[in-house]
Amino acid sequence: MLELHDIHIALGDLKIEIQQLKVEKGDYLAIMGPTGAGKTVLLESIAGLHALHGGKVLLNGRDITHMAPNKRGIAMVYQDYVLFPHLSVLDNITYPLRIRKERDFSFAMKLANMLEIRHLLDREPSTLSGGEMQRVALARALVIRPNVVLLDEPFSSLDLKTKCKVRKIVKDTISELNATVIHITHDAETAWTMANKVAVMHEGKIVQIGSTEDIFTHPKTEFVANFVDTNILKGEVIGMQDSLTVVKVGDARIYTAAPAKGNVILSIRPENIIVSKTKIESSMRNQLQGRIESIESTGSIVKLYIKIKGMALVSTLTPNAIHALSLEPNAEVFVYFKASSVHVL
Repeated sequence: MLELHDIHIALGDLKIEIQQLKVEKGDYLAIMGPTGAGKTVLLESIAGLHALHGGKVLLNGRDITHMAPNKRGIAMVYQDYVLFPHLSVLDNITYPLRIRKERDFSFAMKLANMLEIRHLLDREPSTLSGGEMQRVALARALVIRPNVVLLDEPFSSLDLKTKCKVRKIVKDTISELNATVIHITHDAETAWTMANKVAVMHEGKIVQIGSTEDIFTHPKTEFVANFVDTNILKGEVIGMQDSLTVVKVGDARIYTAAPAKGNVILSIRPENIIVSKTKIESSMRNQLQGRIESIESTGSIVKLYIKIKGMALVSTLTPNAIHALSLEPNAEVFVYFKASSVHVL
């Protein structure tokens, strides 16, 4: 287990204050937050690359706060790979072992197989693709069997197709090794698919931490909701109906199962919104009519921007669903979502 207690870090204008953070053995924690939130500095401080101005870092109950980086049993993988250009893939992966004067490379070979880079062992980094270089960097980090692996935006420079492939390979490898991971990412899809826990950082502080599902479906603040790319609606509670709270948003009425009073902020995940060009029979309480303003494709997901009675909603569908439903800009559509999918921040 990795534990942070009363952490204080000051680097110029950046101040990081973490009262408590616990990462259990086998956890995959994604840390999300805007640029400048302090995510990379926090990881580098855990690795021992920055001295703390206060607090403690404990690993499996042992205080490693002032321990040298190479003694901590923590490995870090950066976005830009940092491979040795003059060494082969095999020599890059086994470099940490040779520094330790170890000669058993069997685990390195196992990692090469798991990460699907065994066929690249004789190649030099300059001949590899971005996805291949990232897997080599990860193999080099894992080869020492670290207690914790720190990943700093490892997939951000990869194209969408490569990113999806590499994410699956890395996730399967991490899962099989039961490795403990802290992963910085701006990408909500990466956090959703890779992590079992998510922490959101803002201005040097963790503003919410919980299970991946909890963070994405129950953000506690408008900042967190915006960052995890959910719909944000501001409205006023105007009463109750059939045990549901009725909220006036623009000229529409939104029903939520959550109790609330006064002015409220609502959150609705885009994937929980159903869109159809024809009216359908449904038990879902929220049934609205609107118009598609625009459609944006991000590869495997398509975002629909829909205008409805003075408010805007975003729904996500697959490209196949968009084609099957013949959805296009300016089309009039019906929108459906459950009252239980509407959360009050």
